[in-house]
Amino acid sequence: MRLIYASIYTLLFIVSLPFLAVRCLVNPVFFRHLKARFAGPGRILPKLDGRPRVWIWALSLGEVLSAREMARRLSEGGADVVVTSTTLAGFAMARQLFPDLTVLPSPLDFRLSVRRFLDCVDPDFLILVETDVWPGVLMELKRRGVDAAFAGARLSPSSFKNYRRVRFFWSKVLALFGSIAVQTEEDLSMFLELGADPAKIRATGNLKFDEEPMRHAPDERRRILEETGWPDGRWLIGGSVHPGEDFMLLELFRLLSVDRPELRLLVAPRDRHRFGAFRRHAREAFPGETACRSRPSPEDGSARVFVLDTLGELRRFYLLGECALIGKSWPGRHEGGGHNPLEPALLGVPSVSGPRIHNFKWMYRALCAEGGAVIADRRSLPGVMRDLLDSPGKLSGMGIKAKRFAMSHRGAVARTLDFIRPPGWRPSGDGEAPDAAAPSVAPEEPGATASGAVPDRPGAAMSGAATETADRPAPDPVPERRATMPGAVPENDVAMPDAACGDESAGSAEAAPANAAAGSVAGSGRVSGEADGAVGGAEAPEEASWGSRDSGPGTRRRRPSWSSWAGRGVPWWPGAASSTAGASSRPGRPRCPSSR
Repeated sequence: MRLIYASIYTLLFIVSLPFLAVRCLVNPVFFRHLKARFAGPGRILPKLDGRPRVWIWALSLGEVLSAREMARRLSEGGADVVVTSTTLAGFAMARQLFPDLTVLPSPLDFRLSVRRFLDCVDPDFLILVETDVWPGVLMELKRRGVDAAFAGARLSPSSFKNYRRVRFFWSKVLALFGSIAVQTEEDLSMFLELGADPAKIRATGNLKFDEEPMRHAPDERRRILEETGWPDGRWLIGGSVHPGEDFMLLELFRLLSVDRPELRLLVAPRDRHRFGAFRRHAREAFPGETACRSRPSPEDGSARVFVLDTLGELRRFYLLGECALIGKSWPGRHEGGGHNPLEPALLGVPSVSGPRIHNFKWMYRALCAEGGAVIADRRSLPGVMRDLLDSPGKLSGMGIKAKRFAMSHRGAVARTLDFIRPPGWRPSGDGEAPDAAAPSVAPEEPGATASGAVPDRPGAAMSGAATETADRPAPDPVPERRATMPGAVPENDVAMPDAACGDESAGSAEAAPANAAAGSVAGSGRVSGEADGAVGGAEAPEEASWGSRDSGPGTRRRRPSWSSWAGRGVPWWPGAASSTAGASSRPGRPRCPSSR
């Protein structure tokens, strides 16, 4: 298996060399990052006497954020933690979040690169976070007698279908892990079908639930406005927006702001390579009314559209919003799958997403059942947003429910660490028993109110394990931070139409576990169900003339400029025209070669 995998990985790397060379020429920082991944740290990292070294591997920015609480607890427990990340964005965020820890680029999966890295770092335990499985690293760790664990593991439906075709390979890779802690029971079933050992796997929950919520939210919101010079008002936050969705949000804002002059829009593109392009398009659409976070100007106080063209600040800027529109969930130049709605939920901000949310199916299903989120396709989105903006009490109540949902599911980090048991970790006592299975929310009639309590945890124990957990007190209500959002709505005010959650046929853009390897739920009874009610979560057909710059994944047609498109008044959803009114190295280890 090692020889076959090494051959495939080397071949793929050779094929990608021209693209890597171009990127290295354009971006010298990427060249240095790639060099460090290939050559290793270049020096032996001395180990502190008596402290086990735990290596946490996080693929990119999202995984680094998920690993933050785990790294903190391990470090406080006495472990010498080394954090690595594969991407430039993840590496930069890790250096920012862990100033007191050793942060390095993750090694390439060549045997030479892996051995150089391990000789320098000399870990006692590896924790892979959520995604990014590298068989070469795991095989070398196995040869050296170093245990590895997979924490917060998850699989999208499309990834699972691809991996199942080579199950013989993945069953051997998963056997290299000493333990696998997955997020939900659905993930557990998929990993078991891929060949994971039932004795080594357990559903322990999503690590992102344990992110520390911001305190003194009203003060922080005021501080953001003073720091940026941006105006107060009613803010909509477009978070982690992908190509195609950004233009949709601009036109949506144009429609909504006609009779709501106090409305503001902040868009955070997911890909930093899109920052410049979206800045230009936003200025075309709203000349003289667009401001950028990275380029402050004295005129920003009169702007209405804002671009968050910086990394690592989206979570903080969610505090501005009355509502968050979560990207990668509406059709565009991507395969969909959604982004995690927990960041706004932890801040008490309700979220609206499109129907392509299959990567976080359980999360959206449970959050919608609690009443903290709404799912709407492009047909129904304008009506849904008008309804929410005209009912500030409803928005406020949804925010309270979203935060209550997020706070009630905390504890995944403790359960995960208690299960994988890295060296030096002392069981907390409250994480040994994962909880009941994730809920299956499927109302019997269209528009029926979701009933039944959402379980306190997303994961379930393997058969025979204890299932009782300590009761956690309900969090205090979200502090009022908007004068226009008083009060709360009744518990069952948010209803769900007849639609299954998720869109498995839509595909997934989630990063594959090995880089070298190859529905929707509606949260409001007033959401139009004609497109959201498709069986199995499939999205209803949409007309190509809706006005977005993309009509679906894979589209490669010539598209008009923003000015020509907006000037023609092309509707962006069907029927829009009528509705627009003490250090030592381990003995015996070879000296790490210099990278120079």
